[in-house]
Amino acid sequence: MLRYAFPLLIASILLLSACSESEPATSSRDTMATPIAAWTVERRELSRPLRLSATVQPYRQVHLASRTAAVAV
Repeated sequence: MLRYAFPLLIASILLLSACSESEPATSSRDTMATPIAAWTVERRELSRPLRLSATVQPYRQVHLASRTAAVAV
């Protein structure tokens, strides 16, 4: 029973110290507003056509082979 006493004491001290009545201090970073630029997204046609070329690579390659029940003549 005594071997569990010290960890229980430490855990209870940590839990009780986490419960406090005071308000957390707010930093000036939290109270300052950061200006941003925003746009409304809208669907429209592209102003010029876009044509790209690329090589398509498979994610995975699998080799297939057929099985027959009889001898092929």
